[in-house]
Amino acid sequence: MPEWLFYYFIGINAFAFLLCMVDKLRALKRRKRGIRRIPERDLWLCAVIGGCFGMYLGMIVFCHKVAKRRFVWGMSLLCAVYFGLWLYYF
Repeated sequence: MPEWLFYYFIGINAFAFLLCMVDKLRALKRRKRGIRRIPERDLWLCAVIGGCFGMYLGMIVFCHKVAKRRFVWGMSLLCAVYFGLWLYYF
């Protein structure tokens, strides 16, 4: 595997994890100040371009979007697809 690809996946997954954290914090503070949240479309985009494992970890750690079944099942499926691609690649 090229070295840049390894660093890309580490970076995009760290970014996805932080994105979950920021959105959860905004969700908690939204009641007070009317802070805008990160659109779910952007969360999905980050997961599709390689950050699905970081997003899934963020869902578990921060209890983020766990009430939305479509998000939980979709993220699980996306992680399974990426894991399968990694196994196929190696």
